[in-house]
Amino acid sequence: MELPGEAPTRHVKEEVQNLLGFTIAPLSKELADRYGLDMKGTGLVVTEIDQSSNAFSSGLREGDLIRTVNQGKVGMASDLNELLRGAQKGSNVLLQIARRDRGFFIAFSL
Repeated sequence: MELPGEAPTRHVKEEVQNLLGFTIAPLSKELADRYGLDMKGTGLVVTEIDQSSNAFSSGLREGDLIRTVNQGKVGMASDLNELLRGAQKGSNVLLQIARRDRGFFIAFSL
């Protein structure tokens, strides 16, 4: 999966994406406008989510802006890969989310 603004080799690893149950893209003006997000700072926008995933069950939605993963800042898919290196089914994930005008955390198991 090639993400806008990133080279093909800088994508979310397929095994990580399958564990997470959602796809992301780096924050851009187009995505910020589409989902009503603030362009301050960096983050990854959830562009699709599997409704049977643990992330969805925990409250993650399309259009959410992921600011941190396990307390590490993310701005590119490679950041997500690095922060979830070695993650496997059952691993815990903590996301800091911005949705429209509010921020919150979502925790779930892969």
